[in-house]
Amino acid sequence: MYLEEKVEQLENLSVDQGKQIEIIAKGLATITTDMQRGFAEVNRQFTDAKQQQAKTNKELSLVKHQVEGVTTDLAEFRKEVNHKFDRIETKFDKIDEKFDKIDEKFDKIDEKFNKIDEKFDKVDERFDKMDQRFDKMDQRFDELITLIKSK
Repeated sequence: MYLEEKVEQLENLSVDQGKQIEIIAKGLATITTDMQRGFAEVNRQFTDAKQQQAKTNKELSLVKHQVEGVTTDLAEFRKEVNHKFDRIETKFDKIDEKFDKIDEKFDKIDEKFNKIDEKFDKVDERFDKMDQRFDKMDQRFDELITLIKSK
């Protein structure tokens, strides 16, 4: 009997170990399936991320191209503006020269007016002297007339 008990114990042990192996096998199968699903999900996410990154890179490339275009346009615009400012500055310089010439002409005209004023002052003085002479002559004529009348 001893042997039969030992065999029975071994059979029980072997059944228990079989059950444990089945549980481990099921757990391992579940873990493997979960891992495969997880890896598939991670791969899908990586693929999505790569697609998103490719899309973002394409958009960034477009933005970069547009920025380069805007930069080029801005540089050309700056050149045009600078050229126009240079032209305006040249025109203002010419206008300044013309104003300087006009100022010189006005200065000459002022000098001429001053000379004319001086001449008018002299003529006025002469007229005053002539008036005085006429007054003296008028007095003398009056005296002469009075003398002639008295004789």
